[in-house]
Amino acid sequence: MGLRDKRFNEKLSGVFEKLNSSLPFDSKLYRYDILGSIAYARALHKASVIDASEMDRIIKGLIEIKREIDEGVFEFRDEDEDIHMSIERRLVEKIGAVANKLHTGRSRNEQIVLDERMYLRDFFSGFREEFRVLLRALVNSAERNSDAIIPGFTHTRLARPISAGFLFMGYYTSLKRNLERILDYEKRLDTMVLGSGAIGGSTVGVDREFLKNELGMNSISENALDAVASRDFLSEAIFISALIFIDYSRVAEDLILFS
Repeated sequence: MGLRDKRFNEKLSGVFEKLNSSLPFDSKLYRYDILGSIAYARALHKASVIDASEMDRIIKGLIEIKREIDEGVFEFRDEDEDIHMSIERRLVEKIGAVANKLHTGRSRNEQIVLDERMYLRDFFSGFREEFRVLLRALVNSAERNSDAIIPGFTHTRLARPISAGFLFMGYYTSLKRNLERILDYEKRLDTMVLGSGAIGGSTVGVDREFLKNELGMNSISENALDAVASRDFLSEAIFISALIFIDYSRVAEDLILFS
């Protein structure tokens, strides 16, 4: 039974379920959803909402679900609507009604924001290190080719002689700004939002500092409404990515021109 079937006398059409399902997009967030749920289960135990046995069963079930998805044997269903409900439905199948306690005081509104923030944190962390390798390579190339004279172009027309080292350092300078943007962005991105609830905070006294440490995040969201309603961190990620690819495009055009 789908999440919304209880609200209607007839079963929802398959077309509507497919249209309403975000699984084709958010299923890739499963690892982060499970990490967040494991941390939240520990926080619920710390708050005396669930006992140690219940916590252990929930965490064991979540780890098994992650393995199923990793191995490609997990069944995603359109009726689940999103990755959160897919995992919750499977957890109930595996460990029974105790699985429902995991959602105590928690909303999907905060879950999706946490998942997205953790996903982007990992993405930009890996990308940042690759970027540093590229910048070092550009500096090395500039040093090796500091005396190599090449034609300089403006609007594809010959302008004046420049060194290849000068060209490589031009790339380095613009790309370094993008690295600086990533480092600045990560300060705002790495924010723990659990405890925000649907809009006005959790109904359960979970320890947010504990959750922040469990998830290895740098800060805690200051306002529950802002935490669940704002998506500026997604727009900023797109903006930074667009700037990087514009710079890559310029390098590619130069390589085509010089070839």
